[in-house]
Formats: sequence, C-alpha cells, structure tokens
Amino acid sequence: MIFADTKEEFIQMLGRKRTDGKTINLYVCRRDREHFRKRFVAAKEILKIYEQYEKDLARIWGVCENPYNYMSNFLYYNNCNNYNIFFQNRILEDIMKNKRVYSNIRRVCYLVWGTFAVNWFSIQRCRNLKKF
Repeated sequence: MIFADTKEEFIQMLGRKRTDGKTINLYVCRRDREHFRKRFVAAKEILKIYEQYEKDLARIWGVCENPYNYMSNFLYYNNCNNYNIFFQNRILEDIMKNKRVYSNIRRVCYLVWGTFAVNWFSIQRCRNLKKF
C-alpha cells in the first residue's frame, strides 16, 4: 500500500515498492479537495490548541524535558527541578470546560503516571501537514 499526498511522493514510493522486472497491480484512489481540506482544518485546530498550551506543557516537567527519563529512571526525576502541578492544573481546568479542547489535547498528549507528556511525533506530523 502506498499513501501519498502529492504526485511526486506517490511516484517515489511506487518506485521503492516495485521490484525490477516484475509487474504490479495498481489501484489509485484519488482524494478530492474536500478530503484534504478536512485534514488541514483538523491539523490546524490541533496545532492551535497545542500552541495555546505549549508553554504550560513544557513547564510541567521543569528542567526534565524528556518524560521517558522520568519513567525509566526515578532518580533522574529527583535530580530535576520539581514537577510543576500548577501548569497541569491550568490545562485540566480548560479541558473540564470544553470537550473540544479535551479531544485535541488527547491527540497530542498522553499520560505518564498521571501527568501529561507531549507526543512529539503527532506535533511534527501536524506541522508537516500545515506546510502543504
């Protein structure tokens, strides 16, 4: 299967999938403009919510920028600046007020032992889609 947003990307991926000299079955499903507009609107909304809470999410962990260190090594967490519950509470208050904020935060964050951590892969993917 090949998923591509542009013609150039499709041709590159097709060239990687095809083994020299072998025929392939090809089915091209073309998306209309409305499909990509919906994707763009969703990505734009997610990024807007993330950018609104970006500073609070970064301040939750203080100096510890990587929550994986917290999970894998509890002593590392103890050497960081204190975990800041205040910034998480600000985000939680907004989540409790608005269901849409909740659904968008869930797309870019996950919980690590009851605290928020940012899914950087999701953020990068939304930013790449916004570039188109």
